[in-house]
Amino acid sequence: MENETPAKQRGFASRIAGFFKLLIGLGALGFIIIAGFLIGGFLKFTDTVASYDTKSMPDKSAAIVVYTGGSSRIEEAARLLKQGKGKRLLISGVHPKTSNDSLMKRSGIEPDLFNCCVDIDKQAPDTHGNAVETRKWSTANGYDSLIIVTSTYHMPRSILETHRMLPDVKLIPFAVATHEFDGNRWYRDKNTLRLLLSEYSKYIATQIRPVLTGKALNTIRASLTGL
Repeated sequence: MENETPAKQRGFASRIAGFFKLLIGLGALGFIIIAGFLIGGFLKFTDTVASYDTKSMPDKSAAIVVYTGGSSRIEEAARLLKQGKGKRLLISGVHPKTSNDSLMKRSGIEPDLFNCCVDIDKQAPDTHGNAVETRKWSTANGYDSLIIVTSTYHMPRSILETHRMLPDVKLIPFAVATHEFDGNRWYRDKNTLRLLLSEYSKYIATQIRPVLTGKALNTIRASLTGL
């Protein structure tokens, strides 16, 4: 009887230790699964970025939108407008202090075409804002298809954001290759790798944002309640 209490204590301690070992094992397994998911997703992301055709011209669309922030984006969007690939061009995310004249000179668009067919958005502070302003512009003009112009590495997130805002509008990506980015040799260049990792983290954040903001939960709740 005297040895029964210590034995019970040892048994209890053993069970506690086993429980914590199980938790550690499950945590390690969960970490491996999440890490594998993120690494696999990153590799798929880089393949998507590298697969964009930066040389062929896109099919004709109702209009063109360029999201500013990278080199050559505005110039390439202007080239599409001059070739008649869209009736109008929205330059989204322009710095508030940038003048229309400087944009016209940078784009190389003739004054008559610029004044008649180019709209400028100075409200969007980021990619989500670009998509919001694109929705306003597209809805106001009744466009059913848009060519989205941005850099290769920025295209997946731009398409995702814009599709959420305009689910019924056909989006045609026109990716712009930039001299500072080589999507096919990203693993050999630390600057390209850093850029891709940064953009991939933003892409993941964009994917999960509806859940974090409760929109997805509200949608599910409404479908269940019929409200």
